[in-house]
Amino acid sequence: MEPWIATALARESPLRLLHVQGSADAWLVSRLRDAHPGPILLISPTSKRAERMAGDLRAFTAAGEIGVLPRYDVPPFDRFSPHPEIEARRMSLLYRLLAADDETPLTVVAAWSALLRRVLPRAELRGRVTHLETGMSVDRDALLQVLVSAGYSHTKLVEERGEVAARGGVIDIFPPQLEQPARIEFDFDAIASMRQFDTQTQRSSGAVRHLVAIPPRSYHIPDDLDGLLQRTRDMGRELGVPESNIYTMNESLGRRRFPPGIESLEALF
Repeated sequence: MEPWIATALARESPLRLLHVQGSADAWLVSRLRDAHPGPILLISPTSKRAERMAGDLRAFTAAGEIGVLPRYDVPPFDRFSPHPEIEARRMSLLYRLLAADDETPLTVVAAWSALLRRVLPRAELRGRVTHLETGMSVDRDALLQVLVSAGYSHTKLVEERGEVAARGGVIDIFPPQLEQPARIEFDFDAIASMRQFDTQTQRSSGAVRHLVAIPPRSYHIPDDLDGLLQRTRDMGRELGVPESNIYTMNESLGRRRFPPGIESLEALF
């Protein structure tokens, strides 16, 4: 086993292991996990096998975190957007990869189909992350605009990941990497308190001193909204898209809302 691990860590030539059956692949990777301190990416042929391998790895090793990068539930260039929960899980795992260093024992398992879609550049992902702390001086309206620009959906009530709501001196936000949303209370231009709350009862619970709001989706509406609307009109007419479809999309974008399937058009903008 030691020679195999040494060869794999050397990265000088590919290492092929044949006739590995059942959970033996996860057991072999767990030995590599114990020997390698940094992040590891495992690519599987299917999403079902990726989930199974992640479960087997959790049984074989307790070293570090093991996450599954989900594939989108819609085909490329579909008229519908991926489920928000899938997008949130992808962004959460991408941020953990961004924050990891050479000593972080993070294992990511992904089906090959989950790796086909374009992801954010590291610099852009880092630039759209907002760090908040109790006592920090920040304007409520300015913070709300930053979160909306980062990709959060502005709603009246926060119920799902990737949503933000504001009323009075309070901002509710549900970052994709958290199990519960957070309620930020302001005292003039300073954060007085931050607490988790339940989406069903809307009751606050434990206090939070530090909050990281990562972008909930890969696509975000740029600051130059007029330029985006003009490019959408010009591109749509050049491609022969019906005017009614162009109008419907621009109406949503003009209100800083995400029309269905906008992720497929990200590369065009």
